This record gives sequence, C-alpha cells and structure tokens, in this order.
Amino acid sequence: KKEMERWKKEAASIAEPTDEALFESSKMYVLLRSIIEKEGLSGISIDCLNFSFSSKRKLPVPCLAFTRLRDEGFAMPCEADVCGMLSTMVLQEISQKPSYFCNISSVDIEKSSTVLRHCVAPLRLLGRNAPALPYRLRDYHGMGGVTPQVSFPIGLEVTMGGFTKDLKNFVAWPGRIQEGIDDTNRPSFDSPVPELKKMRRYCSNRVELKVKDADVFFQKIVGIHHVMVAGNYAKALREEMIRLNANLIGPIDSSAPVS
Repeated sequence: KKEMERWKKEAASIAEPTDEALFESSKMYVLLRSIIEKEGLSGISIDCLNFSFSSKRKLPVPCLAFTRLRDEGFAMPCEADVCGMLSTMVLQEISQKPSYFCNISSVDIEKSSTVLRHCVAPLRLLGRNAPALPYRLRDYHGMGGVTPQVSFPIGLEVTMGGFTKDLKNFVAWPGRIQEGIDDTNRPSFDSPVPELKKMRRYCSNRVELKVKDADVFFQKIVGIHHVMVAGNYAKALREEMIRLNANLIGPIDSSAPVS
C-alpha cells in the first residue's frame, strides 16, 4: 500500500489505471525486490508477453516494478531477453544510470533519426541521485495494468545499443533526444479478434533520437531490443569491449556530440 501511494503521490496525473491495478503492480514490485535480496541478484526478467499480454493474465503487469527496480540500480530487461540483460548490465555499470530498454520502432534515413518505444522507462534516467523525470500513469495497451509514461528531456545526449546474439559484437550508437510525444490517443490494433482489437497498438513511452549515419545504423541494428542510457560513453565502451574481447560497432566518430 505504501508503494501504491508513492506512485499516486509522485505522478503528474493518473489517466486510466484503477487503485486495484496499482495495488497489484505494487505487490509485484515487493515480490521481485524480495527475490533480488534473497538470492543476491543483479537483475531479473520475466517472459511478460506470455504471462501478462492478455486480459486473462497469470501475473500482474511488471512495468511499474521494473521501473522502480531500474531506478534502484538493477538490470530489468523486458520479455526475458538474456542478451538484453547482458547489454543492460554493461551500459548501467558503465554509466551508473538506469537504462531505457526499448524497441527500435522505426528509422528515418532522410531525417537521420530513430523512434524508440516501450512500456517501461526509468524515472531517474539522469542518474539514481538525480531528480525523477515527470510521468503519468497509463494503462497497459488498454488492457488494464499500469505503465509509467515518462517525459524525456529534449536535447539530452544519449548512448544506445547492445550485444549481438553471439556476444561477439556490441553496437553502440550516440544520439540526442529531439522529441518525446505523449501518445494520448494511441490507436488500437486493426484485428478481427475482439480481444486484440481493444489493445492499444503502441507502448506508453516514445522518444525520437537524432542519430549519426542513420543509414549505417539501420544496417547494424542488433534486433528489435536496444538499451539507452543518458550520456556519451563511447570511450568507456571501447575499453570495456577490449577487456571482453568483443568488437565495438558504431559510427565513425562516436565520441563527438550529435548535432
């Protein structure tokens, strides 16, 4: 109840979620935090699409729990992505900041930009001791559950990327946040299945990045999942990949700020 009240108190607004949904999400946080402490873990992930992406879900949606645990310094990638877990650990350890685990939604080569989306975004993107970013509480794809819709700071320099599936390469791309749109009227799926038709198509969080060499980035994408942290860590990542005997893949001058 204390965790639920904290979410309600600190949110800029609450759109669709009910107290019942907030309470269930808060219980998930308490449970996962206790497992981490008992087992001495660095992070946890859940096959949430199987367990949560349904109106007859077996577990509460873990988005709020993952947000809080990332803010507390743990690696919490979505969808039981093991490669994403390792990518998260590397970027959070180097940056000492919580990460945004996201989908590459689109790449615009002409604008040299990419759109990132996902339902879990850290509140303390700027650092664990920095002020939390403003957020609204939204439902999970129109299906109940709760996700935080975070207002990303425009102009912030970031690093995104991750390991290839064979762990031989790490793609690291600098970017600058140029837009973070509130998808208040997220469209629904055009589906003949009634349950799917009610679901909102897009995740709660959306951020558009200006990136270097978008055409090259488009060719080097390691998969739909990437990890984003605030700041440029090209030099530190290069040194870390030497220690791990992995190749670092990125734009020609990845250390220079993105204009």
